[in-house]
Amino acid sequence: ASAVRIYQATVNALRNGMPDAGVSPPPTDEVANGLDAIIADWAAVQPILSTVIDGGQISNDDQATIFVQMNSLTGQMNTFVGIYTEESKLGL
Repeated sequence: ASAVRIYQATVNALRNGMPDAGVSPPPTDEVANGLDAIIADWAAVQPILSTVIDGGQISNDDQATIFVQMNSLTGQMNTFVGIYTEESKLGL
């Protein structure tokens, strides 16, 4: 549950900015659009994760979905955080 909350807070901070933590909104449309895609993929897997957090049972297919989606999200986040960082440096 805490990992889900941290991931959600991280994605929201990157997409919308979090000035109190020193996080600016996306520096370019490319980054904003990439984060929007991540948020859409995240929204698709969240109900399954909520079932697990609440102690519910999930199918083998749902387990596979979590595995595939979270690996994909990790890759996407790595890509767009890297781009975000580079584009932010260019704006300094």
